[in-house]
Amino acid sequence: MLVHEAVVYRICPEAPTKRVVVARLHTGKQLPYFHSWGLSARHAILPLQHITFDMIKLMASGSVRDAFMPYDVGKPTKVALLPLDGSGDVITFELEGDVYFVHAINGFENATSVVYDATAYTVDFFTD
Repeated sequence: MLVHEAVVYRICPEAPTKRVVVARLHTGKQLPYFHSWGLSARHAILPLQHITFDMIKLMASGSVRDAFMPYDVGKPTKVALLPLDGSGDVITFELEGDVYFVHAINGFENATSVVYDATAYTVDFFTD
């Protein structure tokens, strides 16, 4: 079985072409389509939508719409918090049903919470 992962890199100011891995998230059999995601001081905020993007299908058909492939529809939508310092485990939250994220507006945290403001839909507008 193929295992996909999302990887967050840091760019080194002293060596701008060098990339350092700061966080990884194994996503299983599918790599969710990330139209946007959030970033706070200590976390990458990754919404794991129920669609993936098939580049081979895009090249074969020429249709962006046909390249979006739904999966796990009807299951809870997960949002993962990846610690950027590599010190802790990924924290995952579940949102009820299908949630599709378009644009991240803001990501920040305070003493007790991580906030992710984004435009979101309960229907898959990518393939509609």
